[in-house]
Amino acid sequence: MTGLTLVWDKVRDLPAVPLTEHCGRAVTWDDWHLAPNVTHIVQKCEQADCLHEGQKFKTTGTVHPAEGDTILAPSRERRTGSGRTYGALVRRPAHPVRSLHAFCCARCRHIDVYEMTDRDFVPVDLVQGVLF
Repeated sequence: MTGLTLVWDKVRDLPAVPLTEHCGRAVTWDDWHLAPNVTHIVQKCEQADCLHEGQKFKTTGTVHPAEGDTILAPSRERRTGSGRTYGALVRRPAHPVRSLHAFCCARCRHIDVYEMTDRDFVPVDLVQGVLF
């Protein structure tokens, strides 16, 4: 049981993700947990004075829409008088999106944040809260 206790102590002592807003929208973060060893994010810490290649911690962030934000979504399928089907795009209220992923080095506590786009993880600038 000591191994579990050590991991819990490490997770409990991790710093909060310094990104509370992304592109003008509020962000909420889940709890930290051990990141899987098999991941498409570089396992080696990028801090020059650390370069730790061991286990990292991971959390996900949910970006909340601003008041009045909408998205275009397909309407239900309809039929013309001749029986032909068609669909139209309509505006609907936007919903929260879980698109941010933060990784924390177990040794130096350096945090890297990425945004999941359609194709890949893109680094997020923690100073400005926008994509590089």
